[in-house]
Amino acid sequence: MATWKERRAALRAAVPLDPFVREDGFLLLEEKGGDLQGTCPFHDNDRPTFYVVSSRGFFHCFDCGAHGDVVEYQAKRADMTDEQAIEHLERRVMDGDEPIKYVGGE
Repeated sequence: MATWKERRAALRAAVPLDPFVREDGFLLLEEKGGDLQGTCPFHDNDRPTFYVVSSRGFFHCFDCGAHGDVVEYQAKRADMTDEQAIEHLERRVMDGDEPIKYVGGE
């Protein structure tokens, strides 16, 4: 059986962060220099301090300091532990050890 670290790495490879965040529907994101920029979904804010760095697969808010990958984004948005987020994402995109396909997004 795969470790949590291996499972997280498999999800990071199977689920690109930028379409996953766009699918959330909460954020209005604009492209800025190859990355995405918008307001942070983790605190009240009307300034675009939230960035999704697509090429490296992480997000960061320069206001509240929220930072992470697709697993941490899911965990924070749904108030889950990382382990719960991994299991949730695996149910969405994995069949056993083989990725099915990314659900939603572009």
